[in-house]
Amino acid sequence: MNTRTALTTALIAIPLLGLANTISYVDLNPKEAHKIVLRVDEKPYFMTNIQVRLDKLRYDWDWNADTRDAIIAQAAEDGFNTVSIPIQWR
Repeated sequence: MNTRTALTTALIAIPLLGLANTISYVDLNPKEAHKIVLRVDEKPYFMTNIQVRLDKLRYDWDWNADTRDAIIAQAAEDGFNTVSIPIQWR
């Protein structure tokens, strides 16, 4: 079993086995939201997303950790509720 398969299996099995409380799920029956929606704590969660390349800020532009943290804080202040952070694979 490769790492990806193991992670996927764990993410599916943990809620099904009752080993963790379900925090979010994809609602495939769009009654209230009028579309398929992610629900968090039973409320529709509409993502306002920004992608931040922390790897480029660190390795290409040599920004320190405090400056990178400030970028994430600024995204929250600007009204984004989700930050996508790509993971570099080598």
